[in-house]
Amino acid sequence: MPVLLLLLPQPLVVQVVPLEARCPQLSPLPEPALLLLQDADTGAAGRADDMHSPEAGAGEEAEEEEEEEEEEEEEEEEEEEEEEEEEEEEEEEEEEEEEEEEEEEEEEEEEEEEEEEEEEEEEEEEEEMGSAGIGGDCMVGGKGVCEPGIGEH
Repeated sequence: MPVLLLLLPQPLVVQVVPLEARCPQLSPLPEPALLLLQDADTGAAGRADDMHSPEAGAGEEAEEEEEEEEEEEEEEEEEEEEEEEEEEEEEEEEEEEEEEEEEEEEEEEEEEEEEEEEEEEEEEEEEEMGSAGIGGDCMVGGKGVCEPGIGEH
């Protein structure tokens, strides 16, 4: 016999009862079984499809609980989406910061290279000037310093 089992939150108890055993006058209905809801606290029972019955007050409570659960799930989903958006924004900010740092490092390297080139050019100029006798420092045989303007050695 096919049956439908409906799981509801506590304190509700679900019972599946064959129609013929519980309500013989309803047996001509095409339903193979009658689903009864029973409130564990009050003991009130009612058919699951008759939610307006005073005996089935538990069904209304179950609907309210289900609605509350759905609202909570929606709120959780919204919070998760917000968290994901915040994480994405943080990642974008970190990437931007990394790019800025890389650009700064490249600029510093370029500046250092330019400074080194300038220093090399200055050294070359000084060597040329010193060997031409124009003035400046020059080494004589690896010893001492020539006086400015003396000439070639």
